[in-house]
Amino acid sequence: MPRFRAALVLATPALAILVACGGPSDREPDIPVQPVVTDAPEPALTQPETPAIDVPEAGPTAFTWPASLAPFGDGYLDADDPCRRVGESAAMAEHLDHERDLVGCPGDWESRAVLDLMQRRNAEIVGEVDGVTLVSVERS
Repeated sequence: MPRFRAALVLATPALAILVACGGPSDREPDIPVQPVVTDAPEPALTQPETPAIDVPEAGPTAFTWPASLAPFGDGYLDADDPCRRVGESAAMAEHLDHERDLVGCPGDWESRAVLDLMQRRNAEIVGEVDGVTLVSVERS
């Protein structure tokens, strides 16, 4: 009991000051409050799962050959190639050569079809008409 009495004697002046000042204050303390630091890792933020949506794959758009090129035959060099031989027409007259095949490939000179044809055969680009690159190919 003597310890309790000593603690009460020491605490009494502090309680008297607290009561005299009107009790605890509603204002912010002058001493900054330090956040509590724990060793526990923060929970990982996760994104909610997005439901799968079935989107049909866009197939290649069908290329429409301009009539001015008079295309004929299947693909060139192979039947499934996108390039085709082009025929004699007013638009093609200046590019025709009796020793070479005149071939049209959809797209510009950088298209995969043109580059593939250039790699596979001795070919040179001779022009472009209506979205088709004209390629002169040496006959084998």
